[in-house]
Amino acid sequence: KGVLDPEIYAIICSNIRVADQRIGDIRAQAAALLIGQDRLNGILDRYGDETVVEAIAELRRRAAEQMRANISGIPDGIYRSKAFVDSDGVVNEPLTIALAV
Repeated sequence: KGVLDPEIYAIICSNIRVADQRIGDIRAQAAALLIGQDRLNGILDRYGDETVVEAIAELRRRAAEQMRANISGIPDGIYRSKAFVDSDGVVNEPLTIALAV
């Protein structure tokens, strides 16, 4: 309804690091969503629901086709990566995130 729910706000703040900084990010995201909503409504008004739904389906089809083509060009094998985060939020030590695909 466009109003910040204080209970949800409290839950979010109690579950994120540096809450006061992250809330600004959340507010920016909410503002961006409102702009996106307005623009999508404008497109729907201009072209109609059916045309927009068909265009979205075509974009998804093309994206899937391109992704499959790109993946098929990757040689078979195991691909590994490692990243690090400051902590897991419980223990104040660096945490390694390892991936093998």
